[in-house]
Amino acid sequence: MARCRRPLARQLETHPRTGSNVYWHKLRYPHQIWLDGLYMALPFKIEYARAVSRPEVVEEALRQFTTALDLTYDRQADLYRHGYDEARQQPWADAESGLSLAHWARSIGWLAMAFVDIIENLPAGASRQGLTDRAAALASRLIALRTSDHRWLQVIDRPNEAQNYPESSATAMFSYFLQKLARLGGPAAFSEAGRASLQSLTGQELRQDADGRRRLHNICCVAGLGGFNGRYRDGTVGYYLSEEIRPDDIKGVGPLMMAYAETLLDTQSVMPQSARLEAPAELSAAAKR
Repeated sequence: MARCRRPLARQLETHPRTGSNVYWHKLRYPHQIWLDGLYMALPFKIEYARAVSRPEVVEEALRQFTTALDLTYDRQADLYRHGYDEARQQPWADAESGLSLAHWARSIGWLAMAFVDIIENLPAGASRQGLTDRAAALASRLIALRTSDHRWLQVIDRPNEAQNYPESSATAMFSYFLQKLARLGGPAAFSEAGRASLQSLTGQELRQDADGRRRLHNICCVAGLGGFNGRYRDGTVGYYLSEEIRPDDIKGVGPLMMAYAETLLDTQSVMPQSARLEAPAELSAAAKR
């Protein structure tokens, strides 16, 4: 298993970093940290380092993660911004803070999943407890931002925007995060909130299309920052609400399966075999298509 992972690990040895020693999001986005990229690199790096018994690499990855948390945190909103430009060169970046302008739910979802996947791979101790405390603070803020039907908006803290909508990938990601955080030692109320959001998501968005196929609806196809395909993505609220919405995009379907797996882990760990949970009808039907 470790041998299969080595090409990725080697890439991380040479991938460029900001002056604060955090990976660039991608080569095409120099000097930038995006929340998406924290999920792409750091849980894997920590899991790999533990598999090959390199504790110093675990510590280095943790320093990257906590540095990125500090750099992307918006104290006033008590949330994390999608992007940070260390060079202050991008038009989307605030000249003083270097942060992008809005709070995109799925970017915070990537961060939330990185939190619990990292925590899961840490031994008991100060580092694990410190990240658990920060994750719990985020979880409490997310619960406060839920819609009345237990989902989360595309621009998570702007409920009065006319074009804003409950976005399915972020809702699935937060369901996964809340349930897993509770399983790893967080309050049971987090798991209850995560299961409620999963139930709302499957009940409202896992539905038949015009052709009779059951699909997961209201998934933002993609969102980013800066130039791409001849368009400049400026990170404003209006930008995030302009991106394509696509059913069954993998960035929603994958977290949906992950969230449901957490539900199974939670319920099956306390139930006898005869009482164990069957898949909701919506998920069973989707799996058979």
